[in-house]
Amino acid sequence: MSIVDKIVTEWAFRCKKGYPDLENPDDMKILKEIYSEFGIVMEAENRQQDDEIDFDSNEQPTDEPTTTNKPARIATPKTEYNDVIAKALGQVPGIEGEASKYKLQPTGTEIKITNSHDLEIFKKLYKEAPPKGNEQAGSAASKGSGHGEIALYWLLSQAGRNVQDSRGGGNADLLVDNIGVEVKSYSKGKDMVQLGRVGKYTTELLKLNTVFGINALLTTFSGTGRKKLPPNAIHATGPDVVEACKHVLAVYAMKEQMQQYGLTFFDSMFSKVDEVIAHAKNTENADELAATLLRDVLKAKFIDKPIGKDNAGGYMVNVTPSGDIDYTYVTLEAIDAIPTEKIINGVFINQGMINYSRSFFK
Repeated sequence: MSIVDKIVTEWAFRCKKGYPDLENPDDMKILKEIYSEFGIVMEAENRQQDDEIDFDSNEQPTDEPTTTNKPARIATPKTEYNDVIAKALGQVPGIEGEASKYKLQPTGTEIKITNSHDLEIFKKLYKEAPPKGNEQAGSAASKGSGHGEIALYWLLSQAGRNVQDSRGGGNADLLVDNIGVEVKSYSKGKDMVQLGRVGKYTTELLKLNTVFGINALLTTFSGTGRKKLPPNAIHATGPDVVEACKHVLAVYAMKEQMQQYGLTFFDSMFSKVDEVIAHAKNTENADELAATLLRDVLKAKFIDKPIGKDNAGGYMVNVTPSGDIDYTYVTLEAIDAIPTEKIINGVFINQGMINYSRSFFK
């Protein structure tokens, strides 16, 4: 399948009507998001200044796209971020607290800002962000980063950490001492948080589609089960995945018998089911199979950000307007170690967005 075919297929999949409408702003917004997820850089954007930044998936498709395996752009943070800080405060102030306390570490869970000066500056910078595109710092343009990112950049960089902006192309928001950092802003104590879209991860999405396709087929023709539409790969809970896996394993148990009919349909179906259960720890337990599928989805998303392609691990940081900074260190090994029951009840997909429990990594 060509890159164009993949984009068109994914675009249609995400549109509410099941096909894209060029006159629908929501459908066009989805296309822009897909461009970013595929690492596509627009010709017109390539001609813009080198320090222009995109945040997540906000490319403006004005010309024919070109593809690249690298992030769309990597900006020079000490220029733009410090410009934003200076614009807001009149200068880039230093910290007065102990620099050794302002750091992220794998065994840590929070950064406490006890110095009143540092806390005041952090709060002032909480809502500051660089504008997108060629807009000037302080403009009314839509922001190029989320709440708390500039504040965290200021605190860590002034404490002597090597902080780089790595947004764009599906990367983490920041690199701190060469480790990915994804910055979120939720109320303190919130457990279930939104991680990002599942649509980019074709391998994992196809497995979920296979499971839910068989589930939908059986529930539709059995005359039992849900009265509403069955769950699918972009709208499902962990227990939904378990229920669908029960149907998949029931069908898989009849593989040899059904293939005796010599129907291409059965051969194709079981070929896809083989891919689903290929590396499951237990091919007879629906809970274990569901947990494997959910772990694979989390791994794919976390590898993008903040873990990185080298699988070195990364930080999910939550900041609040009052200056609370708590974080979790995420690794692939930690995802593998999540108990089956916990991952089933701690992951769901809503409108294509993956949500997970932060307690997984505490």
